[in-house]
Amino acid sequence: MNTNILINGITELLLISILIVLFFYVFQSIQLRIFQANKTNFVINEAFAIYMFGVFLSMAFMMEVMLNNLHAYIGMELPEGTLLIGQSLFWIFLLKSFLLFVLVYSVIFSLCVFLFSLLTTSVNEFRDIINNNRRSAILLSGLLISVFYLSRDITATIFSSLLNYDVNAPIF
Repeated sequence: MNTNILINGITELLLISILIVLFFYVFQSIQLRIFQANKTNFVINEAFAIYMFGVFLSMAFMMEVMLNNLHAYIGMELPEGTLLIGQSLFWIFLLKSFLLFVLVYSVIFSLCVFLFSLLTTSVNEFRDIINNNRRSAILLSGLLISVFYLSRDITATIFSSLLNYDVNAPIF
């Protein structure tokens, strides 16, 4: 058994879990500010929970793309059996990938919410979600999930361009 592979796997799981939980926490705090509520007096209603489910699932789609590209690139650049946590290349590309993830996710998320709000001018979705309107939460969540699911290949190309690794190269 190669212990370096085991240590790499455990380290990646721990590191990615910590990053994801921190990002989810920060993003939920931002969402509470958008909803103009603070954590002490805001009760999470069903509509907000449905909406955040859509947000978290859309994040998971984007993070899957980021992690697959990062893992494929690191696997190509470093010799097999190398301990990743001791390599500066791993940390540099993890930081680049995470910053790109935050940027791309924020742009796509903002565009989706803006366009949805623009098309539904008579309805304020965020106020509806605060008032526990589950229909608005389901519609907005469904939009986010579908857009992020369908844009996975495009975001894979964006991430591979950062890493100078063409993950979606056509095979002729």
